[in-house]
This record gives sequence, C-alpha cells and structure tokens, in this order.
Amino acid sequence: MNPLEAPYPAYLVRETEVVRNSLAEGLPLPQGDTLEVGTKTYQAVRLPAPEGTYLLLLEVSHLAVRAKAYQSLLRVLKGLMQHEKPEGLLKDLIREAVAVVPGAEAGSILLREGAFFYLVAQEGFSERLLTARTSLEEEELFWYGLGVDNWQKGRPRVLKGEADRRMYQAKRARKGL
Repeated sequence: MNPLEAPYPAYLVRETEVVRNSLAEGLPLPQGDTLEVGTKTYQAVRLPAPEGTYLLLLEVSHLAVRAKAYQSLLRVLKGLMQHEKPEGLLKDLIREAVAVVPGAEAGSILLREGAFFYLVAQEGFSERLLTARTSLEEEELFWYGLGVDNWQKGRPRVLKGEADRRMYQAKRARKGL
C-alpha cells in the first residue's frame, strides 16, 4: 500500500517539498511527537524511506482527553491535601470538571443539610448563586428531571446544548414567563 493513499493522514517529507494526502491537507507539520489541531490530537511517527521521510499521524484525541482527566484528578487530589476547608476543594473540583468535560461551560455542586441543598461551588455561573438554597419541592424535582430516587441518591444531572435550553424554556413556561 502506498502510504500517501492510506486511510490516515500521511505526509511525504522530501528535501525540497512536502507531499500531502487529502486527509492531511491543511495540517501543519508537527515539531515533536504530537500535533494538536483544534480539538484533535495526533501522535506523529516518522518513517525514513529512499524517497524521503513518511510522516504518519495517528489520531489519539481520546487518549489526550483521558490524560487531561487524569491530570485534573491529580490536581484535585493535591488540593485535597492542601485545603483546610472543603469549600476550597469543591471549588477546585468543579473548575477541573468543567475544564475536562468536552463542551462543558458550567457546573455546580450542591450539598444537602437536612431538608435543604446549598450551592457550595460553581463554575461558569454568577457568584451570587453561592448563597442559593433549595429544598426537595416540586419545582426543584422538575428542574432536576431524573426523579426523586436519583435526587436522593445524589446522581448528577447532565444537560447539554439543546436539552439544557428546552429545560430552561419549560421551567419559564411553568412559571408563566
């Protein structure tokens, strides 16, 4: 098989030119062992050949996301050992979670005390929300959307893009706004 026709990005680097295949069109030449382009990460392998050097790029984006998550976990564990108050750790935890989850823009952590839940950490929302308190009432259960059993077990609610907008619009409609 001709590497320039392979089903992965490949370059042929010659002394005077770079021959690209269509899958690699527009990608810059990596300077090291990896190449990051937008949200994708490639592992670069150089194969010497008589006609030049073939540069193969294997997409490893999923591994890069996993590595970022592990690094975040290590930072949170380090924070666990450094913070005297749990609020500092929770703030670090939600910041790292939002940074690691692809496409995440915001997140929050609520802790239960008796019949009430208190917002103790948030990322991407107004700081004024940190004084927010809620109880297990019909409106909160509707907002949560996963039922009372999951609420009581502390299962997180994850809404993305359009689902988040629909939930917000439904809540406004229930209030008559």
